[in-house]
Amino acid sequence: MTFGWGVEESEAWPARLEAHLGERGVDAEVLNAGVPGSRVEGMLGWCEEMAAALEPDLVIWARRPGWNDPRPYNRYVDAVRRCGVAAEAPVLVVLPPVSTFDLHGGRVWRQEQEGLTARLGPTGVEVVELTSVFRSAQQGRGEVLRRGEGWLRVYDQERDVVRLQVTDRGDVLPRTIHQLFEAEPQVREALFFDDGHPDEAGYDLMARVVAARLRLR
Repeated sequence: MTFGWGVEESEAWPARLEAHLGERGVDAEVLNAGVPGSRVEGMLGWCEEMAAALEPDLVIWARRPGWNDPRPYNRYVDAVRRCGVAAEAPVLVVLPPVSTFDLHGGRVWRQEQEGLTARLGPTGVEVVELTSVFRSAQQGRGEVLRRGEGWLRVYDQERDVVRLQVTDRGDVLPRTIHQLFEAEPQVREALFFDDGHPDEAGYDLMARVVAARLRLR
C-alpha cells in the first residue's frame, strides 16, 4: 500500500503527504520505502540497515499486524520499537484502511487498533487508524459489503439497492462477488480500486489525515 500499488508514484500516499505538508508550509522530504508484499521482518530490516544513514526526523510505520501470525502483536510491537532505536528517530504507526470487502480485516480492525494502542501508547508511539476515516468518507458513495447472519450483500449506497446477495462461507470473498466487479466496472467501492488498495483519491485521503496528525506533533 505504501509503495502505491495501482497508481503512479506521484499519486502514492508518501508523495501526497509531502505535497500536503508543503501546502502547510512544512519543508519536508518524504521517502517512500514501501515494498509490495513486505512483511514486518522486511520493514525492520530496512530500519536497521538503511534508516540511520538517512538521519530521519520521523519514521512512519504503515502496516497492519500479520493476520496469520499466532502472536502478531508481540512481533509487531517489538519490530516497531527496534525500528525507532535503529533509525534514531520517533516512529508513527499508521494502520492502513480496511476495505469493506476484506472479510477478515473487517472483523478485526478495531481489535488491532485497540491492541496496538494499548501496547505502543505507553512507549510514546502514536497509532493512527484510517479505517474509520475511510468508512466515514464512503458514506453514500459507491458499493460496500454488508455482512449478516449467514449472508453477504453488495449494497449500492447511491441507489439504495442490493446488487448481490450470497452465502457467507467464512473469510474468503466468494467468486461471484469478484465476477460482479469484473462484469460491471461501474460497481466499485469508493476510495478503493480493489478489495485491499486505495485508488488515487484514497491515497490522497490517507496523506491528508497523516499530514494533519504530523502538524500536531
